[in-house]
Amino acid sequence: VPLRWEEWFDECMKQMRREVMPSTLASYTAQIAKWIHPHWIGKEIRTITKSDVYDVIYSKCREMKTERTRRNVLKM
Repeated sequence: VPLRWEEWFDECMKQMRREVMPSTLASYTAQIAKWIHPHWIGKEIRTITKSDVYDVIYSKCREMKTERTRRNVLKM
């Protein structure tokens, strides 16, 4: 069964709990939930390309107020 975005994200957050501060994890979770989840829920992780990432950050999320926000979400 192909792994979907939300399953992969949940597993990543579980792993990150061991490595980062709770505040960092909360920030990552909030930002990704706000900007990325709406576009990728149900998407197979193996189908997500670099182009898809840039499309979400720079085209689909035009509401992002600053370039800094875009860069931060892209890093996440």
